[in-house]
Amino acid sequence: MSVLAVAPTPADLFIGCAGTLARWKQGGREVFVALPGAPEPQLEAAQEAASTTGVQLLENDSSVERVVDERSVRDALMDHIRRAEAEVLLTVAAAGDEGGELPDVLFNAAYCATIPNYESPGGIGAIRVRAPIRYFESPPGRDFVPTEYVDVSEHWSTKRDAVASFGNEAVETAEILARARGIQSQVEFAEAFTSETVWGRIRSSRQLP
Repeated sequence: MSVLAVAPTPADLFIGCAGTLARWKQGGREVFVALPGAPEPQLEAAQEAASTTGVQLLENDSSVERVVDERSVRDALMDHIRRAEAEVLLTVAAAGDEGGELPDVLFNAAYCATIPNYESPGGIGAIRVRAPIRYFESPPGRDFVPTEYVDVSEHWSTKRDAVASFGNEAVETAEILARARGIQSQVEFAEAFTSETVWGRIRSSRQLP
């Protein structure tokens, strides 16, 4: 199974789900990260964090400066999904100003990625199955109501080292969130997720690790 995590702000992505990505990677999954619209100065730290967790950072489309609901942006995300052959997508629940309309655009891109006659800017063929989406929280996590948790206690040191690429404040934020979600799920450190609610398909099994 391949996984693609998408966020406009690298720090938010690794704070929100680096432990889950590391756990997937250790389990033998192909794990990719895309950061559409992320400012160039943040990408160096993002590459360091990706290397720490062992995931592959996909190259940004330089035409995407901000994630808005336009075809060019949707197609760029669609190509990321097709390139990764993603079977599960992770994205931030509330992308904020920098992320614009990411949750909606990613949802549409995931659908387009499965349509054989929908032309890909990169010439990449359609994938067979529409990837379900799991949303992770972004700091400070207000108004986020988790429905699933992932125990990342064994991967906390990897997550801490990855988040350290973005500075001490990011590490402190990551620890506060991971400990709080750990208390809720009765483990030392956890990450929290919720599922999309608008896609009408029964999922008989858990996609998270």
